Amino acid sequence: MENDARIFALSADDDAALAACCALLAKRLKAGECPRVLFGGSGLDGGPCSRAFVASDTKEAVEALNASPPKTGKKLKRVFAMPGQGSAGPVPVESLCAELPVFREYIERAQCVLDRHGRLSVNDILSRGKARSSMEEQLFVLIYGAALAMQYRAWGAHPDMMIAHSLGELTALVVCGMASYEEMLGFVCRRALIIDSLAESGAMAHVAADSAEIFRLTAAYGGRISVAAVNSSSSVVVSGELRALSDFERVLDQKAMPHRRLRVPKAAHSAIMEPALAPIVALAFPTLLYGCCPLFSSVTGAPLTAREAEAPEWRRRHCRDTVHFDLALAALSEALGDSDAIVIEFGVHRVLAAGVKALPGGRWYGASSMARYHENRSPEYCFKRGIQETLAALWECHILSEIQSADWYITNKDFLQNIIK
Repeated sequence: MENDARIFALSADDDAALAACCALLAKRLKAGECPRVLFGGSGLDGGPCSRAFVASDTKEAVEALNASPPKTGKKLKRVFAMPGQGSAGPVPVESLCAELPVFREYIERAQCVLDRHGRLSVNDILSRGKARSSMEEQLFVLIYGAALAMQYRAWGAHPDMMIAHSLGELTALVVCGMASYEEMLGFVCRRALIIDSLAESGAMAHVAADSAEIFRLTAAYGGRISVAAVNSSSSVVVSGELRALSDFERVLDQKAMPHRRLRVPKAAHSAIMEPALAPIVALAFPTLLYGCCPLFSSVTGAPLTAREAEAPEWRRRHCRDTVHFDLALAALSEALGDSDAIVIEFGVHRVLAAGVKALPGGRWYGASSMARYHENRSPEYCFKRGIQETLAALWECHILSEIQSADWYITNKDFLQNIIK
């Protein structure tokens, strides 16, 4: 099993039996065996107590078996988190398309739309991962997020709730069934063309400091910079004119406030966007339907309705106003009530994962990113393992019931057999 990430899954009738299964599997692995699958008394159907993890060598598997699994005594709700700018990165598109049929379908559908809007290549945009324009940035967020989320839905992981950050709300409208994928792609292309036509690009920076203090400091710049996003009480994004932001960064240095410049084509949610607002508001927007689940908006900090999203004022606020992901998280937490959450973030990186602190019982996973860095691994390995880890967690929580044999993804057609080759 060396150097090939695989899913180990165990199931038993009670905690004691499951612990015995873990101990037995660890013993067999240490002895040099590589069992295909180990189940307790409930057999392949899976008992009420389950354990699943990913390992690429014997040492890692034994460590996982000896570790204490995450526990929750509450009902788990499935939450899809759709990030905005900053969630991109180079993607092994060919590898994912070869293994994930629904992902491939959405990539192909996107290419058909882009063929009508110029010579853009979906493969190039996703493979490069570094946007050269607002067009590429916005298309990456929508196409990658929607394609991967719809693959998870096809596997049987349907969201009970969704939460989105800024640009990610457009992706979320598609994933929850409120908007047509093709219509939203067309809208995003037209929207991005308007933003790319702006004369000034500006800049953005993340600041790890008290949000109230950052609001106070930016107010002195007379609108040249402003708070673009409040992710939490201590995580803020500032956006605006390049010179003003550079001066502001020197102020942050003097106050020993950690900050880092963000790689973005345009300074979103700042005064630089003002000339684009009227043209964007005038664009035809996809016809919206009722969604499959509540979508918590970082524009309003509340569940977004089709009527609200179709209103021109929402498109203006979505482009210009401060993103309040903190308020969306608070509303989501309240809606969860007595339930805990298993959150899946659909970007290349887990840029929103700090939000799990606002969900005390939450478990936050990246749809295609690993929990920790593994040295000297190929992109194909990293994305594969990221998906494996999330699917293993979903199976362990009884959200997915089947893991296809001899493959690294889950399907609803073939029953669980021989998880490990």
